[in-house]
Amino acid sequence: MEFPAGRGRKVHAVSGVPSNPPSGCRFSTRCPLATAQCSDEEAPLRDIRPGRLVACHHVEPRRNHP
Repeated sequence: MEFPAGRGRKVHAVSGVPSNPPSGCRFSTRCPLATAQCSDEEAPLRDIRPGRLVACHHVEPRRNHP
């Protein structure tokens, strides 16, 4: 299932049971970027650009973003 994300991008629905999350990152069992680090520890919430927060070990801030 896809949902409009604005600015020409689409967001894909993620499967799973939110009432029984895995250890570490809640998306570690269903994320294509997940590694052992994701299963072991929850990522801290970071500000990757003004108004945009993310909790992921594998996302880097965009440089020179307006």
